[in-house]
Amino acid sequence: MDFKKFAIASALFAFLTTVAAGVVIPNGEVPITLQSVFVLLAGLIAGANVGLTSQLIYLLVGVFSPVFAGEIHGMEILGDPTVGFLFAFPVAAFLAGLLGHEKSILKIMLAVTIAQTSLYIFGVLFFKINTEYSFKDAFEMAFINIAFWGYLKSTITGLLYFGYLKVSKR
Repeated sequence: MDFKKFAIASALFAFLTTVAAGVVIPNGEVPITLQSVFVLLAGLIAGANVGLTSQLIYLLVGVFSPVFAGEIHGMEILGDPTVGFLFAFPVAAFLAGLLGHEKSILKIMLAVTIAQTSLYIFGVLFFKINTEYSFKDAFEMAFINIAFWGYLKSTITGLLYFGYLKVSKR
């Protein structure tokens, strides 16, 4: 991929992640958003490096403007209990692209599951760090309470990507 296409794809997926942050379903301490769909699609469709770069752009923009769910931005984001999910976006996009840039439905589904799990690993750890909850309570709030929806979104995302491959005949 040449630099111009790389830059455009990275900016596009950063923008789509920003738009998806506006779709929020309140769910206690950790809201459910559509961001992870575009995080995973960035890696799957455009590749690991574009996925990583797009999410780093998204994080950088969020330092200066309110693009994150809840409109938190700047250095205040570091103290937010859900910041771990944001920090995991580049990792998840990279993993989805690295592992799922395939035509095999099984490899795609494995890739989105691993990438989604990386979101929870970071999410639970930073939730624990940024709150006074026990690890058990942090695990319940940042994984148990949202995992069904997250893995459902990642499964749908994997299926959408597989369908995209069939239609585009890549």
